[in-house]
Amino acid sequence: MIKVIIGLLLVALELNMNFNGARVNVLLPDFLGYIVILFGIKELSATDSAFEKANVPCIAGIVFSGVMFIGDIFAREFMLSVEYVTSIVAQAVVLWVIYTIISAIKDVEEERGVDLNSSNLKSEWQIILIIDIVLIIMSFLVMLNNLILTLLLFVIAVLYLAVNVAILVSLNTARKIYDQVLQDAEEE
Repeated sequence: MIKVIIGLLLVALELNMNFNGARVNVLLPDFLGYIVILFGIKELSATDSAFEKANVPCIAGIVFSGVMFIGDIFAREFMLSVEYVTSIVAQAVVLWVIYTIISAIKDVEEERGVDLNSSNLKSEWQIILIIDIVLIIMSFLVMLNNLILTLLLFVIAVLYLAVNVAILVSLNTARKIYDQVLQDAEEE
């Protein structure tokens, strides 16, 4: 599960720089994070088939973010014209990936009779979803160039970051418990 966590962290981290007018993610493109997540899902699927349901969202993330990466390099003007829509789609893909992983963790909990922290993960995912919706609405309002709305958007963005960190911590907690469950199963 550590690869899933690392992959999600890579998807979340962005450092964009401009090269000849093209915005390029110089840290790591999102599709590399999705590839790491997919490798993690493949490993998890070997012991629990419930994780197989996360394959499709991961592949969608690889394809979408790969197209976005290439578009940012070679078709920057077009990408700028659709940036708002593509940002929403990119966030929807991330939410879809996280949701299917949490759903698989819940299935494993039920199958193995162990608490892997899925209820906390689901609550944190719901908070991220709500914050995403608020951020989308707020981004329209910020276009009004109102300082108070801009500050509010900043506060919500910081909250969003905090909840993303919380979900990564919760996933790590689930990983530790899951690893222990697998280790206990091997010893029997």
